[in-house]
Amino acid sequence: MSPPEATYGPLSIDDAHGDDDDDEARYDDDDDADDYDVSSTPTRVTRWFLHRRTCACSTLLLLPMTVLAVVSSHVVVERYHMSFPNLLRTVLGVGVGGGSVSNDALEICASRVESDQYVLTSAEDLVTTRLASAFSGGLARDDDDYDDYGGKTITSNGFLWDDEDARTTRWRPQGVTTFRAANGTGGRSFALVSWYGRADEGYSDRGGRISFVDVSGMVRRRHGRRLDDTTTTTTSTATTNAIATVPAGRYPYEHVLLVDERFCTLPNIHVGGIEYVDGTLYVADSRVGHRRILEFELDGGLYETSSWADIDVQSLGHRYVLRMSGSSFRSPVTPSFLSYDHDRDEFVIGTYSNCVGKFGVHAMSGECFDRTENRLVWLRGGGGDAIDAGSIARNDYGPSVDEVSPGGDASWDNAPSDDVTSNGTNGVRSSPWHYFSEMQGAASAIVGNATVVWISSSYGPIGDSHLHVVRDPLVRGGHLPDCAVDLVMEDVKIFRLPPGLEDLHIERRTGDNRYMWMVTEFGTRRVFATRLEYLLP
Repeated sequence: MSPPEATYGPLSIDDAHGDDDDDEARYDDDDDADDYDVSSTPTRVTRWFLHRRTCACSTLLLLPMTVLAVVSSHVVVERYHMSFPNLLRTVLGVGVGGGSVSNDALEICASRVESDQYVLTSAEDLVTTRLASAFSGGLARDDDDYDDYGGKTITSNGFLWDDEDARTTRWRPQGVTTFRAANGTGGRSFALVSWYGRADEGYSDRGGRISFVDVSGMVRRRHGRRLDDTTTTTTSTATTNAIATVPAGRYPYEHVLLVDERFCTLPNIHVGGIEYVDGTLYVADSRVGHRRILEFELDGGLYETSSWADIDVQSLGHRYVLRMSGSSFRSPVTPSFLSYDHDRDEFVIGTYSNCVGKFGVHAMSGECFDRTENRLVWLRGGGGDAIDAGSIARNDYGPSVDEVSPGGDASWDNAPSDDVTSNGTNGVRSSPWHYFSEMQGAASAIVGNATVVWISSSYGPIGDSHLHVVRDPLVRGGHLPDCAVDLVMEDVKIFRLPPGLEDLHIERRTGDNRYMWMVTEFGTRRVFATRLEYLLP
């Protein structure tokens, strides 16, 4: 007698492994067992197809998410110049979150300082290994003509950094100035740009650096026409350039690390403003407890690292260092930035302050005018000299002056006569204004019969920066008005510029052929010059 015919359903995974105990444990009672349809259990093949379909769906979801993450990271680096995690930290206010301040940053010193380790050199003999690219185009827009079509743009000329410096998140550009090397009229012309090491990238202990950009061959153009009758070209020899030839439209440059008298870095320094005057580079030091203007002698303070093979150890990847002279002077306000008014032989020093909160309305807020933090100071040396060593370069202000607040009960005009006066008869002339939120740079010059003041304000990596221009004949007469009282917005002309506008510098030239140099830190990092007459109120 043959056995009864058996019926077979699809083989389950558990049955395939002979796991009868697990199969029994799957059900709590007989009712569940009766309802169970063994035919509904997927086969191995079915499970394989289900697994592949799930993987395909996951891949379809992960692919656009990955692309979005890569694109977002690229945008963050290109526009914000910080890593995506550090951007989140900045927005959330967690940790350092950007900037130059790190509480645990320590100075880095050379392992040894011997006569054969650092060799004195000069800017004229600087060997450059990098190339910036020239550009010319409309950057500044007249706010009076601003409309939905972008308004009228003003031609500027300058340069863009090489790919590495254009994208780096470890260093951020801040200050700008210009000078001509001492070799007579044929010397090399340089634009100097300061950078600070980012704390959130672990670079705050490296302090600051200066880029020496050889702009000797720069041809400035005005609406397509040459401004200069003659132009000089960069000398490309083995003694001045590591690059065999410099292509047209390129400017060679080199980074130089700032060090103190002991050849140690200046940790946490922001180098928000720099100015070259008569052989000396002045650097704003806004670190807590400092509030000084540091001095670096270009003729006698520039050193080449002779142990070229050991450069990463000795100078943190820099072939050259610029050594502090040991001299400095105290600023009556926190020196976030500075420039020099050659018409009046005065420093212009200012303080950065965000008076409306990190995410508030920044530009042109009227409440900024009554904040004592938003200050500008004009500082003059006595004796009729541009800078008198006895009155400015070696002068430390007393506490009575440091505590003076413009617009308050004690004004600078009422300060003790042996510290500060309004006419400069006792060595130092200084008077502050209230101004705008988030000031990044300031410069002044005499134009016609009035002093014109330019102030830059930056509102992050997205919004347009503002260049505020104020014509104030009272400044030349010796009275620097309190902005909260004397200045109204109708007196201010605004030019819109790309995000991240920082320091300002008026190039010293004869006659009216003068240029305003500017630098941006966000987006496409630019260093550029604009004819001063185009930026008048």
